[in-house]
Amino acid sequence: MRIKTLIFVILFATAASAKDRHWIDATVAGMGTSTSDAGVAVVPVGTGLYGVKIRQTFMYYRLETPDVTYVLSQHCEQSLRVKFKCPVDITLHGKTKIAIDGRNIHVLDDAGKDVELQLVQKIARTPDEAPAK
Repeated sequence: MRIKTLIFVILFATAASAKDRHWIDATVAGMGTSTSDAGVAVVPVGTGLYGVKIRQTFMYYRLETPDVTYVLSQHCEQSLRVKFKCPVDITLHGKTKIAIDGRNIHVLDDAGKDVELQLVQKIARTPDEAPAK
């Protein structure tokens, strides 16, 4: 009986924490990458120590809605153990949907998968920049 109760509590907590997102139509206006040196790591090879540069790569996305332009970033993880996770599968100048969740923005990629990106900048659009309705 305890196991059934525990499973019910876990399932209820998971369902209660899942949010229904408010999706907004957006256009992918731009994409780009940025790579920077993040330091040096000392790696033992045989009997010696060697310095290896550590690089960080970020992918940036500019998504436009009727009212606001959002600039989003994604840290590209790449190592022997972690599968390369960049870029998000979205089409430049294509349509997508976004949902705002604090400093994170959820984007639906071309396959309909929800991808969470970090908000870097919000730019209000002036009336002359807004798309024709």
